[in-house]
Amino acid sequence: AKHNAALNGVDNLDVLLGDASVLDGVKEEFDVVIANINRNILLNDLQYYVPRMKEGAYIYMSGFYVSDIEKIRKEAERQGLTFVDARSQDDWACVKLVKL
Repeated sequence: AKHNAALNGVDNLDVLLGDASVLDGVKEEFDVVIANINRNILLNDLQYYVPRMKEGAYIYMSGFYVSDIEKIRKEAERQGLTFVDARSQDDWACVKLVKL
């Protein structure tokens, strides 16, 4: 992620590697969250991501199947996010949500 950010001229980026526990002690709010892991972990970790997102922040989640989109969407909406879009390639999916 850091390498790709540098290639694209992005320098205001924090990259955290690990599960949601890496957010312990993080006080800042995020403009964008990108999470790429499996459905069950994403569903569990939403409760940690959402409180650290600014109003108007986006979260992009991937690493799950098209058949999982509805479960991801329902939990995200339960956590206060609004569904924006879903994309897929082969059977893999990605969703975009916003915190309003």
